[in-house]
Amino acid sequence: MPSRISSRPPFLRAAAALLLTGVAATLVVGPLLPVWGQTPTAPATSAPATGSDSALRPVFEALRAGRADLAAKMLKATSPASLTESDARRYQQYAVQAALRTGDRAWLEALNDDGAKASRATDQLMLTIRRFLEAADYKSARVLLESVESPEELSEVARRRYLQLYARLEQLTGNHARERAYVAKLVDFVGQWGESQCQACHADPKKFGTAVTTLDVSHWWAGERLSRLLAQHGDAAKVLADARQRMAANPADGAARLRAAFALRALGRDAEAESLLRHLEWAEFPDRERRAPMQFAPFP
Repeated sequence: MPSRISSRPPFLRAAAALLLTGVAATLVVGPLLPVWGQTPTAPATSAPATGSDSALRPVFEALRAGRADLAAKMLKATSPASLTESDARRYQQYAVQAALRTGDRAWLEALNDDGAKASRATDQLMLTIRRFLEAADYKSARVLLESVESPEELSEVARRRYLQLYARLEQLTGNHARERAYVAKLVDFVGQWGESQCQACHADPKKFGTAVTTLDVSHWWAGERLSRLLAQHGDAAKVLADARQRMAANPADGAARLRAAFALRALGRDAEAESLLRHLEWAEFPDRERRAPMQFAPFP
């Protein structure tokens, strides 16, 4: 896994890498999908203002008609503070597009002076990598993934996408030792599902109150891949012993419990694996209430 540390946003090296490999012209970003956390903002052209009563409907129509100059004039005359919450989000989307299309550098930089610029660009980068994987262009996908100099500094959502994309890339290209490293990190992430850092985004208090939302970890692709890789590598018993040692020291260690369960599956001990998973209140089973999480969908 790359471990280089840099203060530069990861997307800057990505752009340079694309130019060096000659694939910049093929870079296509598709609709944004909700993945493992907060849903990224969709482009203005694919997310029109809802309803004709929206204050920003004329702005959307101007952008769609190619009149960025008119959209910019309307946006600059509008205070985001005067808008509804949903329109305030659209204001940022539309304003960035209008500033870009009118070549207004000062306005574009002012709009991005909010601490989230690198996060937004990284969201787009991860979606571009997914497109290259979908096109079976493994070389270009790897170039972009390797351009992320400090994955540990990515936002929570972007870091999970990074791990998921790398795991799939290594699976597809037969690099199973590297695939295992990324899959194991994903398992450790999901082991924290019941904790506040996950439930802050994925809980649904309107439907379930304070109850933790659930996941079908029994059929989760990363867990299935880890079990298969442990069986292939022949060290499932050691992984199981290490995980049990961690559980003895901390029975609430969800990551260790998941590792132990997937190691047991690799050893063909499915009943014991299910018993371990049932200790997780958020693990879905047919005889339990399913509490669907908010802002959650498979990726890539």
